[in-house]
Amino acid sequence: MADSGAAADVAVGRIVSPHGVTGAVKVEPYSDFRERYPQLTGVKVYLGNPGSPPLLDCQASISVSEVSAYGRFWLIRFEQVKSREEAQKLKGLLLYISAEDRLPLPAGSYYYDQIIGLEVYCSGKPRGKVVEVRPVPAHDLYVILGDGGKELLLPAVKEFVKKIDLERGIMLVKIPEGLEDL
Repeated sequence: MADSGAAADVAVGRIVSPHGVTGAVKVEPYSDFRERYPQLTGVKVYLGNPGSPPLLDCQASISVSEVSAYGRFWLIRFEQVKSREEAQKLKGLLLYISAEDRLPLPAGSYYYDQIIGLEVYCSGKPRGKVVEVRPVPAHDLYVILGDGGKELLLPAVKEFVKKIDLERGIMLVKIPEGLEDL
């Protein structure tokens, strides 16, 4: 997942437009597992602007009544949204779920928000912190910000990422020769 809201909330998609006249919205999923959309049916979600915490709190959450696939998008109906005009007001908002509501990933896979913020070590020496995950066609790149503000783009592959310890908040890596000179 690329973006996250407040610490307990995770952005799972962005509302791109209303769909039809009955209040449905078209959502761009923020997931490598787009087929997981059925997990949202019956879940309470929160809405927020990009870069801000969710707008709605637990008492004012919005309920998903129906979700379906629509090409590379999801079509979502909310119980509280009954018209195209109401749906139009949601355009551009991020859709958040509680971190506890996301499905577990296969072993060795991580959500972006679990990777961002990890302290990076190479041969026992601190190398910086992961500040971004950039998806590219072959694999993700971890953007590591080191001392002095220098960025290092490390391929997220087992050859270079030796261990991820979420409990300790660290990532142990092997930096390939010459990568730091780029």
